[in-house]
Amino acid sequence: YGRNLEGLCFKKFQYILDIYEFKILQTLHSKYGLMRIDFNEPYSIKELVQSYNKVATDDSHFKVYKPSERKLQHNQSTSSLYGTDVVCEEHRTLIDSISREVVYDCATATSVMSTNALAFLMLTQFRKGALATDIALALDSLRNRIKGRKDMAFAGDSLHIVNYSADLLGEGLITRTKDECGQTHLQPVQSIEASIELSYYSNTLTPHFALQSVLMITFHELLSLKGKSNKTDTETENIPGISRKNLVDAALANCDVLRYEFILHKPTQILSNLLEINLDELIVNDLIKLPEVREEPDSNAESRKIARSIAAYLEDADDSEYIDYVPDGDNQDEQPDIFLANDTLTEQKALCEVLAPVSHTYLSVAQSLSILYKNSMLETEFIKFVINSISNKVNSGACPYAESVSTDSVRNCLKLLEKWSVLEISNDHGLRLLTLGTLYETSKESVKTIIGRIAKIVPPKAGYLHPSA
Repeated sequence: YGRNLEGLCFKKFQYILDIYEFKILQTLHSKYGLMRIDFNEPYSIKELVQSYNKVATDDSHFKVYKPSERKLQHNQSTSSLYGTDVVCEEHRTLIDSISREVVYDCATATSVMSTNALAFLMLTQFRKGALATDIALALDSLRNRIKGRKDMAFAGDSLHIVNYSADLLGEGLITRTKDECGQTHLQPVQSIEASIELSYYSNTLTPHFALQSVLMITFHELLSLKGKSNKTDTETENIPGISRKNLVDAALANCDVLRYEFILHKPTQILSNLLEINLDELIVNDLIKLPEVREEPDSNAESRKIARSIAAYLEDADDSEYIDYVPDGDNQDEQPDIFLANDTLTEQKALCEVLAPVSHTYLSVAQSLSILYKNSMLETEFIKFVINSISNKVNSGACPYAESVSTDSVRNCLKLLEKWSVLEISNDHGLRLLTLGTLYETSKESVKTIIGRIAKIVPPKAGYLHPSA
């Protein structure tokens, strides 16, 4: 009986194996259309460490890893992610830096699909909807801007791509109507669920424009502080302007607010240099103006524009090449040397919209800190409170960005506030408890300074981007 049972089991196993082999062969021989597979270059840990050492100095905060004579040894452990119970801090930093480098490069190498491009345009330029032909023109402009820097996994006529992408996204995300002239009108669905899903598609392009968005938001924030009537004799034809140095310094501070939301640069790069390069790209695209030099030949102006374009094109090069880079026009007296471009205000506003949803989430978290005054709260309850607050603002129209209802962004902001010592997080029987830090629990006024600091990354509601406001 046992032998018969063993034989039956073997036959059943062989039968199941044959079925799986048939299914695998059927899958491999099926046709799914055109497919492209990218084979990227493997990482060399040795070269990465050497790159870190190029930008690391003993008295610099860019230091990542300083090699020593001893070798790393592997010790078995189940209590540490890094393989040992007690990990040297420089080794931990090295592992973290390698991880950030890989993630940054992966995000940069990710191909842009047509649905990514359309979702990005709908959330930054056409949130209220537009004709398909107008969206196609914006897609042409977007393709020109990212050409050679981001891989585009689509080709062809932009109008056809817009209509095809709208079909792929579906009526649940993009509504399609026709006007009296027979022209197609596209508009994103105005719901929290649809906006969050659209932002998922759009996030492929968001990191690429993050630094430029920070610069543009900071630029208009500084202009609004300066005021329309506060003009100096150095301004060209009464066009408002600010100092390039002031802009980069303020942008650096605003980048610190987004440190847990985006990986804005690789550990082998210097953030201030990347900001300078992205600022040059904004100048090349006529989103920011330089002072006009009278009686300058057109050929000289064109040469300077081409030089800035080449510098921006080399943005992904090893940042060690730019260590000694000093931008032209870096005035020590901080006189205005970059000015508002009135003819591209629409494009400037769209660029500010890239980070607007995240900045509104962060601002809501900061404004909610008042409930922790002389009080403690579970982290989960605080997150629910913030999400409900943002949802109410979206439903009432106070916040136009439905995708701001993001738990991930709320958690990232809490990490930032803990890093700034604004919040103290303690564990109580497995529950995370939030309390205000020592410097902020004595007065509600002290929390306002944090609100003001985070508000600087929120696009201004009034000023040159809103002439009617």
